[in-house]
Amino acid sequence: MPSHPVYTGAIAGSLTANAGSIASAYVFAYAASAQPPFGAPLSADFHLGTEFQGGKVSYTLPNLPSGDYLVTAVVDTRGDFAPAAPVFAMAPGAGSLVAAPVTVTVGASVVSEDLLASAPMPPRPSFQLAAASAGADVDLAFNGGSLATMQIQIAAVLSAKVAAVHPDTSAGLALACGANGRPTTASVSIELIKPELDAQGKATVLSGFLDSTEFASVSCTPGSLYPASGLLTIGIPTVASAKVDLLDPRVPPIAVPLAAGRYALSVTSAAGQTWRIPNQLQPALLDPAALIATPAAAQIVLRTQQAAVNVMP
Repeated sequence: MPSHPVYTGAIAGSLTANAGSIASAYVFAYAASAQPPFGAPLSADFHLGTEFQGGKVSYTLPNLPSGDYLVTAVVDTRGDFAPAAPVFAMAPGAGSLVAAPVTVTVGASVVSEDLLASAPMPPRPSFQLAAASAGADVDLAFNGGSLATMQIQIAAVLSAKVAAVHPDTSAGLALACGANGRPTTASVSIELIKPELDAQGKATVLSGFLDSTEFASVSCTPGSLYPASGLLTIGIPTVASAKVDLLDPRVPPIAVPLAAGRYALSVTSAAGQTWRIPNQLQPALLDPAALIATPAAAQIVLRTQQAAVNVMP
């Protein structure tokens, strides 16, 4: 028996993709109160590339209760996007097309919404914590000050050692290029997240920022994306410590004192791609049998994805 009656609300329409090659496509409906990257879709549709006719396919997102939804789509051009598989869940690979998110209000009937997937994804924003090559946590010490800094190393973690079929050959953290022809560091979202929730379901989060001085002499084309690489410096101010509803960005954060502990690092690029450390690669190493079967070269890469940040006020 279903846990609730089947809802009559739905979203349906066409998905158009401007791509020469289409392996598959996914359409997702997220509740406005549970958005990505932390929320899970309430309804989804999948289509093989062979179903597209003239670059278009019809989709349906059924069984939706009344409310507001965020609808988007991913068109996989390489055949390497699998939202439920740990290795590929972090972000669509380079070249995959995405549809701009649209807000749709659903009642008790079918709402029509056509989507256009035309924005190509840049390289995945994969990285490791600088000085954590052995998978050791990085200490972030404030020493009584108002600001602490750390570094991340942009690296193609999903290389041939880990993803042999469709490896990433490069990585970069996409920044928006501002009207002044310089990368806009504010276009990247950086959060340190304590992995436990309070009684209200909120997490302790420290908001960070990219060091803009590292891009002061960098030129880029306004309106484009700039792929940052190498070592990047992140600043974490103590005044940015807050209790946050990770699922619903509409809920205002509540400022709280800085709390010590082990934090995950979440970075979202200007293209909307998210990479986390520790991330979805970690569970594969928690199974002893899986670890034994993992080649030594891949183990070295995967261990860097188990590291976290130790916050020390």
